[in-house]
Amino acid sequence: MEEDKKSYDNYFREAYERINYFSFPEGEDIYTYADREESLGEIRSLYMARKMGYLYFMSDDEDSKTLAKAFFSRKSGIVVKTLYEVFVLCKERETDLTWKDIKVTATNAMRTKQHQLNQLKELYVS
Repeated sequence: MEEDKKSYDNYFREAYERINYFSFPEGEDIYTYADREESLGEIRSLYMARKMGYLYFMSDDEDSKTLAKAFFSRKSGIVVKTLYEVFVLCKERETDLTWKDIKVTATNAMRTKQHQLNQLKELYVS
């Protein structure tokens, strides 16, 4: 238990510094510290995904890919995919998903990525 705590502490501080380009604030608790602009959710979620043995992690945040490459080897690592990449992969693998199945999710998640949304629609409708 103490070993896990130390391992998490080391990972967290190193990941925080790598993503934010500055050290974790002195005197703050890594378990309770919160700041919306510092990718804390990505840091914590990726660690938990690895501890749970997950092979895939879905995120539209580039910081997730950066952290996964930096902290998890290719052999024992986590593959980070965006929602767009997952939908494209589903189509390539010929799953039974249709545009009707993914339209609402894709439209809501990709409001600011109209180009990707249009590509998905073209891929699934044609």
